[in-house]
Amino acid sequence: MSNDQPSSPFPGELYLLTDTDAPLEWLVVREHPGEPDLVLVAPCDYFTTLVGSCDLEFPPSLVHRPLVLRAGDTIWVPKSLCLKHIKCGTLSDEVVKLAQKYMATLVRGGSMSGGQDDADPDYIDWMEDVSGARNSLEKERIRS
Repeated sequence: MSNDQPSSPFPGELYLLTDTDAPLEWLVVREHPGEPDLVLVAPCDYFTTLVGSCDLEFPPSLVHRPLVLRAGDTIWVPKSLCLKHIKCGTLSDEVVKLAQKYMATLVRGGSMSGGQDDADPDYIDWMEDVSGARNSLEKERIRS
């Protein structure tokens, strides 16, 4: 591999990073600008009936299946952590750019047209599972 190509994991790759009951795939969103051994990952799932204000439901025309990005539960992890787990897919550059733009707008305090299920008890329960998976990933990140 030449030096001008990014090393895996690449933005757009999906990994099964957590061993929990929550059926999550973790999308590699971007590399860390100051620490090249870190990547930002965001949990994704197929529960399109539960979309909150920090979530992005990807257009089915781009991902060819139901998929929701849970932007409120992202985490920086070492690339080596991703490579220890199963890669389960890759999304297009167009989807990655959409996720990056969405997350940048949220970080800047902008509002997005995400779903409004924030107060739904089923959504709250699901997001507790997602946060639990993120916490498990955080513990694994610390151990590695």
